[in-house]
Amino acid sequence: AVLRPNKTADPRFVWHYIFSASVKEQIRRAQVGSNYPAINEKDVRELLIPDIAPEEQRRIAEILDTADDAIQKTEALIAKLKQMKAGLLHDLLTRGIDENGELRPKDCSKQSLPVGEVPTDWKIHPCESLCHEITVGIVIRPTQYYRTTGVPVLRSTNVQPEGVRGSDLVFMSEADNVRLSKSMVRTNDVVTVRTGYPGTSTVICEKYDRSNCVDILISRPNSDVLNSQFLATWINSDFGKGQVLRQQTGLAQKHFNVGELKELLIGVPSLKEQERIVEKLNSVQSRIDKELSYLSKSKKLKAGLMHDLLTGNKRVNVAEPVTA
Repeated sequence: AVLRPNKTADPRFVWHYIFSASVKEQIRRAQVGSNYPAINEKDVRELLIPDIAPEEQRRIAEILDTADDAIQKTEALIAKLKQMKAGLLHDLLTRGIDENGELRPKDCSKQSLPVGEVPTDWKIHPCESLCHEITVGIVIRPTQYYRTTGVPVLRSTNVQPEGVRGSDLVFMSEADNVRLSKSMVRTNDVVTVRTGYPGTSTVICEKYDRSNCVDILISRPNSDVLNSQFLATWINSDFGKGQVLRQQTGLAQKHFNVGELKELLIGVPSLKEQERIVEKLNSVQSRIDKELSYLSKSKKLKAGLMHDLLTGNKRVNVAEPVTA
């Protein structure tokens, strides 16, 4: 549908109002009884939009445009920081980092892995030799244990490279959690997705200590040789994901099992260098998290502005200048 506002309607005001709760509700009502989520030309023509003074329309549009501009700038900065982190990760895993926190020269000696090159002084080990245990969460009828409250149970959707996503959790009783202690996760365990986005990994923080998990892999690194954050970073990188994806070739349903994780090759620098690499990456991620928090607040602010301005709960002063 193409809407061409007349001379008494500000195009930007109309555009913003199309996203309002009022129009969403009108569209929802128009779809009642339909098996297909769509609206027709008649429905669009009958959408109700407030008939307010052009100057007030313009002023509301300017305020909401300013909010949109702030959101877009923050999104662009987040994208830039994520790109910067990806580039830094590549440099750190191919060049390493010295005692002064500086990347080693690009022409430093290399040794080849099946999926790339790492500094020659890094040791190459299968994951199994670096962990005192690699196991898997509950795989047989996990839903029988689900409860509305209790001990959190992590699933694939909760495993993100930046950390455990606390939304969409399910729960189990404390008694079941103790009985199923083999799949209980502890602080600094690394959890890895088996199915869907195989290889995606994160580290268990204190908040989820003694939680349980379903159909995800659990690695428990030997802390004297392998940093948990470094292991998760490696598996999430092209070095790790490349090996994971090669093993999935030709499979309709992508799976990553315990045996494959045990055989996954890890490039291992000294523990001190692992810590320096993790610190560098965490520094960039902290900036990303800060901007994500600001973005969330900006979106909530805009939602509040839309509710107040587009319902008339708050009227605007058409003479007042717009500021960011």
